[in-house]
Formats: sequence, structure tokens, C-alpha cells
Amino acid sequence: FKQKTAYEIMPSLVGSEMCIRDRDLLVRVKIRPHAKWARDGINLHGIERVNVFDLMLGTKQTVKTLEGRNLAITVPKGTQPGTVLSISEQGLPTRGGGRGNIYLTIQADIPSVSKQEWVETLTKLRNEIN
Repeated sequence: FKQKTAYEIMPSLVGSEMCIRDRDLLVRVKIRPHAKWARDGINLHGIERVNVFDLMLGTKQTVKTLEGRNLAITVPKGTQPGTVLSISEQGLPTRGGGRGNIYLTIQADIPSVSKQEWVETLTKLRNEIN
């Protein structure tokens, strides 16, 4: 009687191909890319769109994890587009019980301004700030 090794396939892996090979068995699993998250080992990378006014003033936003949990994140006042925010131990699970991290790249969501009075107000504000 020969004892076989058991392999665990984690369904939460995103955007990769995994091949498990044993002498008598070959299992190949292709995993579709996720709409929000890109996988880098046990870490997840995503883009978070934030209104430009919230970037200037600071805000709190909710981010949904792969498992569907809601995480509250704080976007500090004055955050620039391209800034990467890190959320520790909320990425993919490890076999040892730990977790990877989530890295969010902030992208500015700039609203279109069509009302003339808003354009004038924003122009005054811009001139005062500069």
C-alpha cells in the first residue's frame, strides 16, 4: 500500500494558472482574471477611484475583498493620484495561517462641470489656491 500525497487547491487564487503534478496524476487549473484584483503571490493589487474633492479633503471609503467582506479605508487629505495605500493581512491566505496584503493605487475621479456658476466658483478657488 503506497500512501499518496494530498494536494489542496485554493479556489481564491486569481489570475493565474496552477499545475499540480504527481506521478500518476496531472491537474491543471486555469483561473480567470478578476475584474478588480490582480494577484502578485499572496498579495492583491487593485485600483480605487476617488473623487478629486475627496482626494483634496480626505475621506473614508469601503473596499470589497475577494471574499465579499467590506473594509473601511481612509484616504488622507491631500492624497495624490498614483499613491498606493496598503492594507495589511487582507490579501490571499497562506498555508501557515497568515495572509498577504492589499495594495490600492489611487486614481482620481474628476467630475465634469457644466454649470457656469460652478466653473466660476472653481476658477476663483483655483486662483486662490495657486
